[in-house]
Amino acid sequence: MKTPKRRKLFIEAVPLVDKQISGIPHALAGIVAAMAANPTIQERFEIVLVVPGSRMHLLDRWRGLENCTRKAIPMKFRIMNGLARRNLLPPMDLLLGPGIYFFGNFFSWALTKRSRSFTMIHDVCFAVHPELVQPENQRMLQKNVPRFIRQTDEIVTVSEHAKSEIQTYFRVPNDKITVVYNGVNRELYKPYPATEVEKVKKKYGLGGRKYFIFIGNIEPRKNLERLTEAMMKLPKDYALIMIGSDGWLNEKVFANIKEANAKGHMIIKPHTYVDDDDVVRLLSGATALVQPSVYEGFGLPALEALVAEVPLVAAGIPPLHEIGGEAAFYFDPYNVDAMATAMKKATTLTAKERQERISKGLVRAKQFTWEKAAERLAKKFVAADQALRP
Repeated sequence: MKTPKRRKLFIEAVPLVDKQISGIPHALAGIVAAMAANPTIQERFEIVLVVPGSRMHLLDRWRGLENCTRKAIPMKFRIMNGLARRNLLPPMDLLLGPGIYFFGNFFSWALTKRSRSFTMIHDVCFAVHPELVQPENQRMLQKNVPRFIRQTDEIVTVSEHAKSEIQTYFRVPNDKITVVYNGVNRELYKPYPATEVEKVKKKYGLGGRKYFIFIGNIEPRKNLERLTEAMMKLPKDYALIMIGSDGWLNEKVFANIKEANAKGHMIIKPHTYVDDDDVVRLLSGATALVQPSVYEGFGLPALEALVAEVPLVAAGIPPLHEIGGEAAFYFDPYNVDAMATAMKKATTLTAKERQERISKGLVRAKQFTWEKAAERLAKKFVAADQALRP
């Protein structure tokens, strides 16, 4: 049987060239790298990464994308963004060509009937908890996401809970939405030798202390005011390092950090970018990763901790239960005392108990891989390709 000509699979990869890297770019890079390595996708599709021409070089910082074609957005990104938000953008496949289009971060382009589109909606915090979202971004999403949903052929989201919320708030039919769990780069997230951990601990001022780690933006949904308060209830020989961009509405968080440090506790928030090589070593040496969020669509750092063989202390919200199962210590994210108690439990584990937690986490993490995510998407892309062929 003759193999059909490869169709173009356009990936709107703008998050990969953002100047600040957060969870969504990491997730998009992971899934695209897995797509590029997937045999079905390799055989049927040519992956084309579409980004602003002026930022094309920033794709070089991601591993696994070397064999993807690159194409510049055919207009200034600022102009394209403005037209898209006003619903004035012409169908983009008239400019880029027909194919399958994958949008990795809420936003989608209008297309003609010659193409099919898949749009990632990571969560709907802007609808469920608008007070937790940066006001300008909240208004943009509230205004435009309903249209993005209408004009895409299929929605992809990252957890069963996120799917349920999208269906509830936007009345999306069940057959238009697919859950594709995130994965982890297992070459990067793993246990590291003590000598390497001690080196980065010294670099970031932790010295010889035992410590907890938080990874994520310093923003309201991450619940860091309560985390910093919980740290002040823990023994002073334990530190906390918080890694992530400064975000917004975080004045009280930084005030708490200052207060805690003045009282003899140690909370460190690096104000320079912490590269992935340092992050994974800091994670590897932690007593536990703490994910105190009041809201998540998925919660990638929780999965990264399980894979890195680090105990997880997490808010008892549905997406984090989906990831952690019985491996994590859970707490009510609105209760500072409960958070502090869960963190203390992680400090009192015997070597045997710690290993039992780690083993449960590794078993749990097996269901979350980029390879599985790419395989699930490959089936969807092939079906869309077949629907387009005469």
